[in-house]
Amino acid sequence: MTQKALRKTLLFGLPIFYFLTAVSFYLGTYDSAQIKITIFHIGGLFLIMTWLLLQIEEGRVSLLKNKFVYILPIVLFLLSGAASLSISPFKLASLNEFLRRFIYCGIVFMLVDEFDDDKKILRLKNWLIVAAFAVCAYGILQIFDYHMYPKEAFSSGLDPFAWRQAFYDRIMSSFGNPNFFGDFLIVMSSITLALFVYKKKLYLAVLWFMIVICSYYTMSKGIWLGFASGGVVFAALYAFVFLKNKINKKLLTILAVCMSIVSSLAVFVIYHKTRERTDSASFRVFTWLSTWEMINTNPVLGTGIGTFYLTYPSWRRPQIFFIEGKHNTESDHPENEYLEVWHDEGIVGLTIFLVLVVYVLVLGYKNILFLHTNKTPRNEPTLYLQLGVISAFAAQLIHGLVCVSLKFVSSGVMFWLLVGLTLSISANSIKRGNIANKDYFKKTVKLILQLITVIIFAWAIMFTKGYFKADLLHAKAIVLSRKSK
Repeated sequence: MTQKALRKTLLFGLPIFYFLTAVSFYLGTYDSAQIKITIFHIGGLFLIMTWLLLQIEEGRVSLLKNKFVYILPIVLFLLSGAASLSISPFKLASLNEFLRRFIYCGIVFMLVDEFDDDKKILRLKNWLIVAAFAVCAYGILQIFDYHMYPKEAFSSGLDPFAWRQAFYDRIMSSFGNPNFFGDFLIVMSSITLALFVYKKKLYLAVLWFMIVICSYYTMSKGIWLGFASGGVVFAALYAFVFLKNKINKKLLTILAVCMSIVSSLAVFVIYHKTRERTDSASFRVFTWLSTWEMINTNPVLGTGIGTFYLTYPSWRRPQIFFIEGKHNTESDHPENEYLEVWHDEGIVGLTIFLVLVVYVLVLGYKNILFLHTNKTPRNEPTLYLQLGVISAFAAQLIHGLVCVSLKFVSSGVMFWLLVGLTLSISANSIKRGNIANKDYFKKTVKLILQLITVIIFAWAIMFTKGYFKADLLHAKAIVLSRKSK
């Protein structure tokens, strides 16, 4: 493939990859998670392969040479995962999780290296907006389906798919779980709100309203926490950066009151929902207590990346049996991202992860300051997008304290998109002139390296395909068994 074809594949492939990861689901089975995992594995590996082929074809190492300072925390986090894999007693489980981290980090590298101007970044943003419209429209259809056609009274309704009302009044759209759907919504809420403040377009206001409605009907307490956190960060940044010259005591008071109301409302709803369903909060508390005991067995280096679900059953507390009504339930993650990283990779891995988080937050804030100070019509869309991205990033970090793990594909892929966009905007916002890239490879060497790359990634893609086929057959078997066929 020519350099032009490879680059075009990347620039259009990554937005389509994110669109498909959000909207894809099985039509005839209950499982809509494995197909996202499959798209993530196959699509992610294919895009990384394409990017590496482009690097070899152009014979350059510009990412390492010119932008290494921006990707250094990502490299360290990837190496932390590799080190954890090497000491893990459960190599296959750790390899599975490390593969996902490899793809996450590869996405960040591609964003920093290839999405180097506003047009490319905004194309990706447009695909995300379309995906948000699609999943919210389906979520609203599920709301009407539940209230117009209760499952106990009707065998079918507006939702034509097999998982209809699987969570009763809680909607999940195409994500297979209300909490996964909610995590996507809190990300898109901040981004949509930022773009609306910039464009003042009706369709963005409609989308944000749809996001709020869907967020409420997921009935997730953690989403309220993430939603409120993102809103508070957004308001604070907008006030102290965008309204810096206009802000006065009266405006500051109004802002403080609004932020207090939003925070208080979120706390009230969370408290009220917790009183309604104490089992959810109890489940998390007892899981965290067990996780803390697991951490203390190897607090420095951890047990091994991706091993939580294997070691947890030995530490599961009896109270969980009463909450779940059975003793053999599966908990893949502890509902707290930071405890899980600590368990998997020890205090060393947790420190690297926290350094990465702080690094992205600081860069995002500096991006906003720089772009606002040097504001032009050309960079204004990127300025407002960065405002939404960093607010969404903060919201996911808070949400990760109490709810879905970033190791779930639907949540993790969005988290690392936010990381990649922030680093890309920072690395490419200041034009330093054209930096000549020396061609480091001869033609024969290029062909050999490209052939090796294709063979390795083709094998990895075919290996992943087998898991997809097995899960599809398993999901169909569940459907048939529930129909008593």
